[in-house]
Amino acid sequence: MKKYAMTALSASALSMLAGCVQTECSENNAKADEAVAIMEKAANWHMANGFGRQIGALEWDIAPYYDGLIELSRISGDPQYWAEVLKYGESVKWAPGVRLHHADDHAVGYAWLETYMADPSIETRFAPFKTRFDEVLANAAAFDKNRDYGHHHRPKNAWDWCDALFMAPPVFAQMYKITGDEKYIQYMNTEYKWTFDYLYDKGNNLFYRDGRFIDGRTERGKKIFWSRGNGWVFAGLPLILRNLPKDNPQYGFYAGLFKDMAASIAAAQGADGLWRVNLADAEQFPAGETSGSAFFVFGFAWGVNHGLLDAETYKPVAMKGWEGLKIVVDENGKVGFAQRVSDQPGAFDKDSVAPYATGGFLMAGSEIARMLGRQDPVSDAELLKKAEKICSEKK
Repeated sequence: MKKYAMTALSASALSMLAGCVQTECSENNAKADEAVAIMEKAANWHMANGFGRQIGALEWDIAPYYDGLIELSRISGDPQYWAEVLKYGESVKWAPGVRLHHADDHAVGYAWLETYMADPSIETRFAPFKTRFDEVLANAAAFDKNRDYGHHHRPKNAWDWCDALFMAPPVFAQMYKITGDEKYIQYMNTEYKWTFDYLYDKGNNLFYRDGRFIDGRTERGKKIFWSRGNGWVFAGLPLILRNLPKDNPQYGFYAGLFKDMAASIAAAQGADGLWRVNLADAEQFPAGETSGSAFFVFGFAWGVNHGLLDAETYKPVAMKGWEGLKIVVDENGKVGFAQRVSDQPGAFDKDSVAPYATGGFLMAGSEIARMLGRQDPVSDAELLKKAEKICSEKK
């Protein structure tokens, strides 16, 4: 009798558990669908209306927009967003910017090489960046000899501001993944670790934007850790890690840095889910800002999805951040409250828009949807073929 009662109770408990799991799944599916819908709304508005100023197809600030469009295309299965990237890439013949060593002029390469990897038969999407990076490596020693001395008597390198760690290293990591040639990853490691040694505050596990801020303080005597600057670094790390095999000797350095930064960034999150433009002094500019916040949400969600960040600790941070980000999108789809182009904390308002903020929003939302259980519906190769068809029909 007792055995029967226990069995019946277990069956009942299992039934209730199954119901809870089913309900949770349904709720997660609905939230994922909502995330994709709001991202599509944002992308459609900005594709139609731009960003309030003319931006060249090779500029650093549009690069995350391309990355975000590709991620939205993947998670939604809609090729029109990758077709938009194809349009830009073809307009500049898949080239880098004009400056040889400048990280800003490498940033678009991430989208160009993602496109190439989806269909490696089209060499023209790969060759310009390989030529450029081979030239960078060939001239690295000469560039070193011409370095001058900056803040704290440290020699400047190619990446002597923290934003650069998003712009160039992920593209070098892609080049390594495509070619298998260690020279690209060796160069990336050397330059990245120079910047790490120069600008990383090991007590706070955050980056100064550049040498000017190492000794800088706000009016309240607080340090200055620019939100978007650290967002650039934090969002760039997943783009590096996804292109490095886990048994690579350098994988541990980048994964460890990512985890250390995650703890400090999470601690600075505002009650509204967003981050302020100075992570060390929320009062400097007290409103929540989009671009840094979007990059942080992307990083947290990606880290949870790939097992680098503890889900119990960081999934709530990512979800809270996403709820905050949804508020910055107006009824038409415009992603506002983004600090415009700058090199330090500054003011912004609801009408402040920027391609890196919209791109970061799309990157964040795509990883949030995956964290909620949504899977990319089609392969990159299939998606790209459909995008190419859209482009050919518009010509």
